[in-house]
Amino acid sequence: MNYSNPIILEEGEQVVHNARKHWFLILVELFSLGLGLFLPIIFFIIFKNFALPFSDALANITTGHLIFFGALWFLLLWIMAFSVITDYTLDVVKITNRRIIDIDQRGFFSRNIATVHLNMVQDVTIEATGILPTLLHYGNLTIQSAGEQKEFVIKGLRNPDLVKEIIINEQGNALLK
Repeated sequence: MNYSNPIILEEGEQVVHNARKHWFLILVELFSLGLGLFLPIIFFIIFKNFALPFSDALANITTGHLIFFGALWFLLLWIMAFSVITDYTLDVVKITNRRIIDIDQRGFFSRNIATVHLNMVQDVTIEATGILPTLLHYGNLTIQSAGEQKEFVIKGLRNPDLVKEIIINEQGNALLK
């Protein structure tokens, strides 16, 4: 399977627009992981200054042990950062002239692909709650459909107004054909 285009288009179907999550969302996730880098250092300072002098049981723990667990923590954060980057990179909403395809990467080895045909779309709603989503132009896009899955919610989408307009235009074009 080609990861740059993991879907198979129908005959005569063309991708009109690729929509992705907003860059601010990955920045927030990576920043929170970056704050986690300081936890072993804080733990080391507290442990060395307060716990070791009062406990004989903890006296056998050396600086080497603490460095090992700190390195293990950094490795875990590194893996989590790559997971966040992978999710952001591989999450995409493809709008074609016939359907909407939501590709949702979940971790390294799990992917959910949901589709809805444009003739099944009943309503498209945008929700941008708060100052940052309004100023940075991102929000949630909810697609009501008449199919098996009644509602598609795509969270943190960049320029949801543009995506909604493209969906409505393509739906109108599909009905005219």
